[in-house]
Amino acid sequence: MALTPSPSLNDRCIPWNGLQPSIQIARTQFSSSNPSYKINIDRTLLGSLDLNYDDVVSTIADFAGGNNLTQTSVEGGTRDVVVISKAEERSTIDQLMNYAIKNTKGDFVTLKQVASYELISTPDSINHFNFNRSITYNIATSPSYSSGQAMKAAEETFKSLNLKDVGFQFTGLSRVEDKASGQMLGLFLMAALAVFLVLSAQYESHITSLAIVITVPITLLGSLIFVQARFMDINIFSQVGLLMLIGLAAENSILIVEAADQRIAQGTEIVQAAAEAGRERLQPILMTSVASLAGFSPW
Repeated sequence: MALTPSPSLNDRCIPWNGLQPSIQIARTQFSSSNPSYKINIDRTLLGSLDLNYDDVVSTIADFAGGNNLTQTSVEGGTRDVVVISKAEERSTIDQLMNYAIKNTKGDFVTLKQVASYELISTPDSINHFNFNRSITYNIATSPSYSSGQAMKAAEETFKSLNLKDVGFQFTGLSRVEDKASGQMLGLFLMAALAVFLVLSAQYESHITSLAIVITVPITLLGSLIFVQARFMDINIFSQVGLLMLIGLAAENSILIVEAADQRIAQGTEIVQAAAEAGRERLQPILMTSVASLAGFSPW
């Protein structure tokens, strides 16, 4: 989520945990109230003391945070050469203010002569996402809810905050799932069209192919009704199940339509041919369906 860090924003995003039942908990490591010291350098004093601003900043950075100069070989291994003051000389802010800085004349000037400090509250670190400052939230989905429902709830909650100049994005697998969620219908339609064209080329009849493919939407309608009856959503598992169900329904339809076409070619009436084909193919269809259900069962 690309969110600009601020105290008010962080406080307003925390209620996600209680407002949405699909979100069990939302955690973030971002905190805007970490105590920090701010060093204010008086640039007007630097010139009178023959100091350069860059020298002052680099001295503070090197002594307090360290500076990796180079690498050397010690006992056959590579070691970093780091310049940093001793731990006991940088444990308090007053010790930092006593750092000596060399001016252009070769004299040493302490940092407290040209700078002051104040205690403030700032974030300990600021992350970036797509070159924007961001706050990352890790959201855990509640039991009996899917990741898609939690993602939708998080997006609705964020939009309800009415934040200006602040964006919202998913990362990792959630980002992939969010981008792929709107493509399911198009993929199913393309798959149905491909199956229809293949069957049309095989049987050289659009009517026969249409009779086979028409069972697919009926099958999907029944499965979706049962999914909604159990208060479930269309997640990755149900999508895989729909694909398997489409293949099974198409296979059963091919068995019946082929048998009916053979009888129609022999002069049997359409309704009678369909009924006889259904009775003839009932046993292999039941065997295939029962075997498939046995294979899908986790027990």
